Amino acid sequence: EKQGIAGSGLFPGQVYVAHNAAEVQALSNTLSPGDQLVLSASGNWVDALFTFQGHGTYAAPILIRGETPGGVVFTGHSRLYFHGENLVVMDFKLQNVQVAGSGTTLLNLGAGGIEASDSILDRVEIVDCNSPNPADWPVVRMFYAQVRGPRNTVANCTFSGMKHYGQMLTAENLPVGELQQLHVLNNHFVNRPHIDEQNGYEIIQIGWSGEYAASSGSLLQGNIFENCAGENETISLKASDIYVRDNQFLGCQGVLSLRVADRVLIQNNIFDGSGINNTGGIRLAGAGHVVAGNTFTDLRQPANYYS
Repeated sequence: EKQGIAGSGLFPGQVYVAHNAAEVQALSNTLSPGDQLVLSASGNWVDALFTFQGHGTYAAPILIRGETPGGVVFTGHSRLYFHGENLVVMDFKLQNVQVAGSGTTLLNLGAGGIEASDSILDRVEIVDCNSPNPADWPVVRMFYAQVRGPRNTVANCTFSGMKHYGQMLTAENLPVGELQQLHVLNNHFVNRPHIDEQNGYEIIQIGWSGEYAASSGSLLQGNIFENCAGENETISLKASDIYVRDNQFLGCQGVLSLRVADRVLIQNNIFDGSGINNTGGIRLAGAGHVVAGNTFTDLRQPANYYS
């Protein structure tokens, strides 16, 4: 009996193999529900820039995957864009990708005016992607990953070693006319050093202040935040109706901040400062929150987090 992807029954269609960004681009908008796009482990993924759009269905998504887990590594000045609906994007790595221009996002699940919906980002790693010039880190804003659109999931991914001003994962643009319902599940956010005192080094941001605490309907569960010291907000919630549960904050010099939010459930999380200065727990603002079953240990919180 077939196991894993082959045995799931979700992808019974054609299998296409791409060896470089041009071949991925050529296949955009051509795959049918249930098809697979395999990124070749022997391909050239240096300076890869492509936009892939696909239209799967709930019963038959489109799968975009590395040929072998960890065997496909994007480097150089790579930028990846995935748009459409019912896409499953998984099993590759961006490592030591260089950032040259402000506003750069390395991996986009929906971007600009084009959304992705009902799609999954799974088992993707983004590691040590920064400008080689340290002087760029506090002035060139960049993002590891952006999610835009309704009912998307980021699961089992690793985000590590980001030094630039900007977020590791941003989902600040809420969909118009429907709930965001973003699921951020079982990811590892690690090694975000403190560069300077300015705002803008969050690990995750959901919503933005201009949307005035609009409802999101999102879930952050089972994630580990470790050695994240970018700024005093590890997570910045600028949207309402969000569950934050069963996460671990380990040695993070910041807080879970309900910056502009109402009706947030914060449950069964661990906030362990490991005795490190400037570690905190939860910053509450807004109304209708429930905080229950959380553990706070060895936190060291001065007034401004960085004194």
